[in-house]
Amino acid sequence: MSTSPIPFILDCDPGHDDALAIMLATASPEVELLGVTTVAGNTLMENATRNALIVLDMVNRTDTPVHSGSARPLVRELRTAASMHGDGGLDGPVPASPSRPANSTDALGFIENILSSATQPVTLVATGFIGLAAMIFGAWNPVGAFGAALIFGFSESFQQKLALINTPIPTEFLAMTPYLVTIIVVAGLVGRARPPAADG
Repeated sequence: MSTSPIPFILDCDPGHDDALAIMLATASPEVELLGVTTVAGNTLMENATRNALIVLDMVNRTDTPVHSGSARPLVRELRTAASMHGDGGLDGPVPASPSRPANSTDALGFIENILSSATQPVTLVATGFIGLAAMIFGAWNPVGAFGAALIFGFSESFQQKLALINTPIPTEFLAMTPYLVTIIVVAGLVGRARPPAADG
């Protein structure tokens, strides 16, 4: 029995890993890539945007819109992975420049428009920093998003205090604490928010 492809938006920071993700997304009949949004992460945001455009050129998908977004994480300084991906994020034998510019620098607006006008569920796949997702949740459910941010801050402070008193809990688990707590809160509260209904 055939099923309709799953529509989704890929929010990424190419990087060799996300370059492969774009290639897989465009080649898979099980999914429908509605667009690519870029953030800083593996490399600077302008590099990530250029790299996404280059990869889409390579797989002949210049019809896929690309919108650039966040140039840094929401609450800390950007740390790129130049040691893994090179200064440009996609170092190696690839074309030096894309055939077209990005559609816009408003990735958040693009995602909101797609989700608000969708007639079926659309998945947001975030392989880079999830700042855009946090901003979208904040727009739809500001109280829930603010609560999740407070819980993250309290959890991070609690984790730091546990580390200072030499608790027997392994460091790796302590470092994960604020993220685990926030994921549970977002999934249970903020994640229940529904986007505005489509017009028409």
